[in-house]
Amino acid sequence: MIPTTALLAVLGGVAALGFAYPLLDDPFLSWPLLFYFVLGLSLGDAALGYKPRQITVYRTVSGTLPVGVPCDVTLTLEGRTSAVQNVLVWDHHPATFECAAMPLSAKVREAASARMIYQALPTARGAHRFPAVELRIRSPIGLWWRKQIVECRTAVKVYPNFSLVTKYIHLGTDARNSYFGVRRLRRRGAGSEFQELRDYRAGDPIRQIDWRATARTRRLISREYQDEKDQRVVFLLDCGRRMRSAEPGGLSHFDESLNAILLLSYMALRQGDAVAIGTFGHDAETSARWMGPIKGPGRTNEVLNVLYDLEPSTVMPDYLTAVSDLILRHRKHALVVLVTNLRGEDAADLLPALRVLRRRHLVLLVSLRESALEGLADVQVNELPDALRVAGAAQIKAERESVMRNLVNEGALAIDVVPGALCAELLNTYLALKASRAL
Repeated sequence: MIPTTALLAVLGGVAALGFAYPLLDDPFLSWPLLFYFVLGLSLGDAALGYKPRQITVYRTVSGTLPVGVPCDVTLTLEGRTSAVQNVLVWDHHPATFECAAMPLSAKVREAASARMIYQALPTARGAHRFPAVELRIRSPIGLWWRKQIVECRTAVKVYPNFSLVTKYIHLGTDARNSYFGVRRLRRRGAGSEFQELRDYRAGDPIRQIDWRATARTRRLISREYQDEKDQRVVFLLDCGRRMRSAEPGGLSHFDESLNAILLLSYMALRQGDAVAIGTFGHDAETSARWMGPIKGPGRTNEVLNVLYDLEPSTVMPDYLTAVSDLILRHRKHALVVLVTNLRGEDAADLLPALRVLRRRHLVLLVSLRESALEGLADVQVNELPDALRVAGAAQIKAERESVMRNLVNEGALAIDVVPGALCAELLNTYLALKASRAL
């Protein structure tokens, strides 16, 4: 039993009166009687409050949650006694969830339920569990709280931010392109695979007119084309230590990469292409993870299940081993999207690995840029430590630019982008490659 503030206030008043009692010339009340009265009242209230009054707790929360997106958690309390019970509620949420201030308060009675809703923000991917709910039930007079732990286990899985995919699905084409920064690279009908016949539109090229259908219907009919299908996109994701970097107030480079891979996977599957995923740069206790290739617009959940519990390690990536594994697993020509965070010292391993990979595949290297390092170039130098930081950031930037230039000179495709713009750059590059028939 835990005393309430009311009991502490009463006890404080009785104690103060006890100190002042000998100083009173004509006390109007016997202090010992008052003391025993308060003591008996508090003990009686404790006995009544200790009597078991069972409360059943139910928790409702989605079993799959996107990281970094607030979600609603509903707690429902049902009483088994006719008396009204005043309850304080603490939900024992996972440590990686940021939740609203506790406790929540409710009044519970028989044949009625009390519902409370609070928001939780998952900050880490993986499998998590809500273990229990802690209740503090106030005694009838209100002098004590009785603590009760109710087992209420709820398992949830926190995935990469699939809310981007949901938004992509529900937005119209123009709004979608504006929101995600997707550029229209060609006009409708400029693909190479036949899709359907439609009425002629002003501006359609003459070669697109279907003369047999035009003669049969006696009006101009054009052929509608679409981008080629049955192609393959393979993501090769760096899980090394540099991917642990994070932008101020944002997600880590690794989480931003997972979000972009998920969105592009959905688009590629929707376009009729196959998607495969491979990881590298793990520590000794974790092995590389491979998936696919898979095909079909309804298989995005398989991508989620592969990515949701991945975490970056503390080791340096081995590009040569990763490329060797990929070549053994994927012999068919594909677009290989290698997502990493480059440094100048990676050139000795990365450039030979990409040369080997480009013999069979079209390679797109995506390097995530750290805006914090670039911002150091504008820092005013007043002391030696400031000068050293600025010089170090400038050296890292120059080395990265040198590696990117070498890649471009060798004919490789490369993107050097800040994490926040990764989704738009990947989508636009993929659509450009599809439109140019480079796959």
